[in-house]
Amino acid sequence: MNKEKKNELLAALASHSEAQLNDHFKRFIDDPKTINVNQLLMKKHLSILEKLRKHSETLALQLNLPTKDDVARVANLTKQLEEKLDKIEEQLHQLNENVEKASQDKVDRTKYASIQ
Repeated sequence: MNKEKKNELLAALASHSEAQLNDHFKRFIDDPKTINVNQLLMKKHLSILEKLRKHSETLALQLNLPTKDDVARVANLTKQLEEKLDKIEEQLHQLNENVEKASQDKVDRTKYASIQ
């Protein structure tokens, strides 16, 4: 048997094996038992994550450390504060423009009055 024949035979065997494995995986994934087991495991995993979150919050409180929710609240407050500061800056800028305009109008009226 020459090398080309061996390669063709090996390729055919690999292709056939891949097809069999794919069929096996499809049947396994579509099996109701597998689906039920996965659902149970996901529920257990979610339960463990919830317990872990509660314990980490309790530990953070005992160690006087900020929790994830605390950090989120501070970030939200910071964003609100930045928005308020931007609004105040805008109002201050507008006020400065109005004062400058009023001053200029007063100067113009004074010049006009002195000309007459």
